[in-house]
Amino acid sequence: MATRVEYGRSIDGPRLRKLKTKWLYAGAAVVIIGAGAPFAMHRLNAAKPAATTMVYKVGYGNMVQSVSTSGTLQPASTADLSFADSAAKVTKISVKVGQTVKAGQVLAQEDDTATKAALFSAQSAVAQAKASLAAAQANLVKVEGGASSTTLATGQQAVLRAELALKAAQQSYQSQLAASQNSAANQQKLLIAQTTLQNDQQAANDTSGVDIAKSQLALDQQILASDEANVKTLQSMYGSITPAQIQAAYQQYQQSQQALNRQQMVTPQQQTSVAQQQSNYTTMSQGYAALQSAIQSVARDRLTVQRDEQSVAAAENALTRARQKVTIDQQNLQLVQQQVNNTSAVQASLASAQLQIQMDQIALQSAQTQLQQDQLPPNPASVASAQAGVQAAQANLLSTQNALLAAQSAENQTKLVAPVNGVVSLINGKVGQPAGSASAAGASGAFIKIVDTNTNDLQIPIQLNQSQISQVKAGDVATITMPTAPGVTYKGTITQVSPTPTVTATANASAYTATALVQNTNGALKVGMMANVSIQTADQSHVVTIPSIALQQVGGQEGVYVVGPSSAGSGTAAATSGQLGTYAGPFTGGSLSNPTKLPSDVHFQPVQANALGTGDVQVTSGLAAGQEILVQVPASGIPSSGTTSGGASTAN
Repeated sequence: MATRVEYGRSIDGPRLRKLKTKWLYAGAAVVIIGAGAPFAMHRLNAAKPAATTMVYKVGYGNMVQSVSTSGTLQPASTADLSFADSAAKVTKISVKVGQTVKAGQVLAQEDDTATKAALFSAQSAVAQAKASLAAAQANLVKVEGGASSTTLATGQQAVLRAELALKAAQQSYQSQLAASQNSAANQQKLLIAQTTLQNDQQAANDTSGVDIAKSQLALDQQILASDEANVKTLQSMYGSITPAQIQAAYQQYQQSQQALNRQQMVTPQQQTSVAQQQSNYTTMSQGYAALQSAIQSVARDRLTVQRDEQSVAAAENALTRARQKVTIDQQNLQLVQQQVNNTSAVQASLASAQLQIQMDQIALQSAQTQLQQDQLPPNPASVASAQAGVQAAQANLLSTQNALLAAQSAENQTKLVAPVNGVVSLINGKVGQPAGSASAAGASGAFIKIVDTNTNDLQIPIQLNQSQISQVKAGDVATITMPTAPGVTYKGTITQVSPTPTVTATANASAYTATALVQNTNGALKVGMMANVSIQTADQSHVVTIPSIALQQVGGQEGVYVVGPSSAGSGTAAATSGQLGTYAGPFTGGSLSNPTKLPSDVHFQPVQANALGTGDVQVTSGLAAGQEILVQVPASGIPSSGTTSGGASTAN
């Protein structure tokens, strides 16, 4: 039963009309703890009794606001489990209706022959992709690093040997200046020179090395042209595909598949849509992988052609050197013949030494040129090609890893696993039947349903009206009491508040659903019990409060009569501690019944007040704690400002 309470003189302004509110005592919705002596609530009599003007010293109080409603205790959660592939046959059901299960326990299994094969294939593809990536990365390191330390060391040793040979030839030339040779020695030199010339002529006429190198070059160029044509063809088909698009297509397929799995009834159109999304993802992934593989093949072909060109150049250089050697051999033979014919052995020896010096100089120059080439920085084109190979291998690995995740997910979905501890309340199928046959026949969409048996946490769905829903939010503290256990309270928390109305209460009002999670610490609460719920929606402490009967209307403004000089306060607490408001005693200088006769040290102060209780209001501006005001107290006594209710309502 709500009671209208009015104190003091009648205030007809709009502010008082807000303050004249029906307060509900049973719900304990708003609590204002203020100062003052306790006194009884009452109705005003038709005839106004004599009133007394009292002095009231403004102080502090606390305010707690709550919303009260009721509901029925329910389990904290339930789980509806279904197989992803409704066409696969169920191979095992490990539980029965009414059986208690634990979180993580396997409840049922469907045929996973196809998913296991797909998983094995995906694992193999990932292993191959990792190997390809490792090879591409190793090749990149090699290309970026240029010639190896072993090659450089070999080149340096070749230069050193050529330098030593040249030095020896120069020393031989010096020794020949003082030496003479007899005819027998000259004959031996002639024979050696002729044999050397014959051998070098055979080498100079042997073009087989060049021919073989050129043949191999032509063959590898044909392969390169073929692979480049293949790349152009694949680029025209898949060149616009990026790894991000493949990932997006895969995520779209997975999201659609998951959404399909959560539906109880699946239409052929939905299955066709998911199949089309899977086909799109597969086509994009395979096309992209084929293009990247073709690009990698072209990169390898180019490196092969480059090596072939180097081999042709090396063979041609060797043939050129051999022909140059024949020229030198011919000159050497002529000199030796001259030595044989010429008694002057010194001249022949000197000429031979000079020729040797020339040959050693050529050898040294060749070794130095080769070493300089080995010391050059990496070729940018080769580095770019190697980097492209690494990127293609990385993209291929990402594609295969995504495929593996999909295959692993598909394999995992062939088992139904309990997500929570609970009791099996429904089994919607049999071993040997397709997983979706019961649903197709019109039964519940879930294959197995689990009811949470955690009695430590229960939930209460509650209904809130339009005025209450704006005050309640997730995370608010709730106090739960049972009609059958007066005085016993349980702690709770609002876990969910519906943003849209769920039940139309009347033609002009709607009801909203919220959920309170209850801590059933002693196990006394049971599913199905009715419970009362009080939700704390506001808690303000140490605020300036005054008796509601102190408010007066003067010139259309709401305020109070202040004793003393004008020094309006902010209405906020100035310190962490303060006195409660108190009645200081009767005012002897006049009466609020005739404000025009009040002394000059009493003035009217406009204020702003909020959160009206049965006896007190919160002042937000216009007054400060410690100021003294006048209050017109009815003859029945000072109204109580203890535990009151106001500003909220109960929902039943």
